[in-house]
Amino acid sequence: MKENEKHIVIIGGGPAGIEAAEHLYDLGYQISIIEKGSTIGGKLNKWHQLFPDHRPAKEVLAHLLGKLPKSIK
Repeated sequence: MKENEKHIVIIGGGPAGIEAAEHLYDLGYQISIIEKGSTIGGKLNKWHQLFPDHRPAKEVLAHLLGKLPKSIK
C-alpha cells in the first residue's frame, strides 16, 4: 500500500457493507470487510425472497457479489 492510499475497514458484510465497499473501492480506497459469519451477505443468506417483488434473496446476493471487486472478496 502506498503512503497516500487510504485503507477503510467495513464492519459487517451484509448488503449495506457490500454496497459501501463497492462504492469506496470505485473512489480509490483499499477496502477490507470484516464479517462475523463464515460468508458475507448478511440476512440474504437466510431469507428465501424479498418483499415486495418476491425477488429471490440468492439472486440479489449474487448480483451484489458480482459487482464487488475480486480484491475485496
